[in-house]
Amino acid sequence: MGGGMPGDGSSPSSPSSSGGGSGSSPSGSGSGSGSGSGSGPDGSGGGSGSGSGSGSGSDGPGSSPSGSGSGSGSGSGSGSGSGSGSGSGSGGSGGGSDGDSITLTDVGNEQLWAGEISFGGQTFGIDFDTGSADTLANPSAYDPRKSDTAQNTNQPFQTSYGDGTAAEGTIWTDSFQIAGFKADNVAIGVSNQDFITPDQQPSQGISGMSFPSLQAFPKEYPPFFETLRQQKVVNQGVFQFTLKAGEGSELHLGGVDESKAQGDFNWASVDPSQGFWITDAAINGQQIKAIIDSGSTIISGPVDEVRSLMQTIPGATPSPQDGATAYLYDCDKSPDVTITVAGLDVHLSRDQMRFGQTQGKCMLPIMGLDGIPLNAWIVGDTLFQATTIVFDMDQNRMGFALQA
Repeated sequence: MGGGMPGDGSSPSSPSSSGGGSGSSPSGSGSGSGSGSGSGPDGSGGGSGSGSGSGSGSDGPGSSPSGSGSGSGSGSGSGSGSGSGSGSGSGGSGGGSDGDSITLTDVGNEQLWAGEISFGGQTFGIDFDTGSADTLANPSAYDPRKSDTAQNTNQPFQTSYGDGTAAEGTIWTDSFQIAGFKADNVAIGVSNQDFITPDQQPSQGISGMSFPSLQAFPKEYPPFFETLRQQKVVNQGVFQFTLKAGEGSELHLGGVDESKAQGDFNWASVDPSQGFWITDAAINGQQIKAIIDSGSTIISGPVDEVRSLMQTIPGATPSPQDGATAYLYDCDKSPDVTITVAGLDVHLSRDQMRFGQTQGKCMLPIMGLDGIPLNAWIVGDTLFQATTIVFDMDQNRMGFALQA
């Protein structure tokens, strides 16, 4: 779903999407001590002994993967005990990562990625969107009358997105949960009628993850992740998208899952006052301002700038599409496109460059579209599927790495 951002210009001829996922990851460092007996993944032997160990890991929620035993500290460690056996101890409750994750489901062959959240004990799928700030849901997904903790703010909302999706209704607050994180009085807009269509399910709404300066709700009802930060539910104001076609996508919250990355992250600073996650980038060497938007399926840019870019792609021919300009190419060709962001060169694969077929030709996932905020480009899931991206609200920056 979700065209990206309120009032923006995500491609009106195609749905846009968001992503995230599940799993734990090894980031951060910590040490722990513990005693263990028996045999585990880190040791063998049938005796009992005590041992201490240190290792890299995290203090995020989850169970330690380092064998049996109990210990205190942050991170996970394995140690060989003294005595008649070797035991592995787990330090703290680390799951190999700092933070916690949810699995995201690929909906509609990479049109969007949906993950589960809960308001007032009612769990439903949502489209996580870094191009907007507010959380909205179908009334069929969340009914505040069924929750003992729901509070009606009596504040109306009216929101529209770049793909033409629109919703209006009333803002409520309720208890909230995502992965292992819980918070109170999180804002949700309940639409008067379903605005997410059945073909986009299991997604039943949109949950914005941009900076609060972009929110359409009154300032006293901040985005859900900002509320997690304010209530100190997460140790770090950081989240990370790793999107894949089919299985294996996740949204990691409260830290960085370094296991998803090839090597180190490349970092780019952002200005939170602009609301969007926007940075300098280049496509085939052409400099652009890029709004990094998990809520958009493809890449859209100003018509003239996209026309100029297409001169670097032999055989690309324009095809008007509902107010936008799409570009077609012979399906037996493999367009050569590289996105450079934060100094990282991301070469898009043949599959990533094929956005369906029409008129006997393949369509590029790049469209010309005027009216985009800040005269920028919207860089959507085409980039996300080639990278793992960290959004750091604490340090106002984004990190990019190729997927491991």
